[in-house]
Amino acid sequence: MIKFVTFLAVLFAISINGQSKLRVHVFYESLCPDSMNFVGNQLVPNIEAFNDYIEVVLVPFGKSRHIGNGVFTCQHGDAECRLNRVMSCALTQIDDQIAAVKYVGCQMKYFADRTGRQCVESNGLDWDTVSQCHDSDLGAQLQLAAEAEQNRIIGYPKFVPTIVYNEQFDQELQDQSLRNFPGVLCSQLGASAAPCA
Repeated sequence: MIKFVTFLAVLFAISINGQSKLRVHVFYESLCPDSMNFVGNQLVPNIEAFNDYIEVVLVPFGKSRHIGNGVFTCQHGDAECRLNRVMSCALTQIDDQIAAVKYVGCQMKYFADRTGRQCVESNGLDWDTVSQCHDSDLGAQLQLAAEAEQNRIIGYPKFVPTIVYNEQFDQELQDQSLRNFPGVLCSQLGASAAPCA
């Protein structure tokens, strides 16, 4: 239960280290090619440059649905549901934003191990802890929290991944983010942000 509360604290945090940051929600699916493309080509290459200016909220859910008793259906099948849950559990073990994005980047590669174990372990996380979370009620609760966060901000997504800035969906920013994430960040942050100068 402590890890679930920690996940919620990370999920709903407004600022880090007392400084206000641009909040960027990334609603994605673990086996979605478009999600893989965004994470691998836009998010991962830019996280270090923008880390001091943005707070990334990673929500592995997308076009999934809770059908009752902790069971979910997913756009890309049961394997995606399992991996979304693994990712939710793994993200509770990571305190550092760059490390979280790099973990997700590892798992979102097209050739990544679909059990999730390889990226969990290669990012210094304990597979047994993540696996126990996945197999327990905690894993289901984390996915329910992801669903609630997604429903609160965007509802059921029309497209995955969906990128939202400061909890306000904007279709133009969404479309631009898929092609030029750093450009969108700079349009939101202004020239005072070092990567935008």
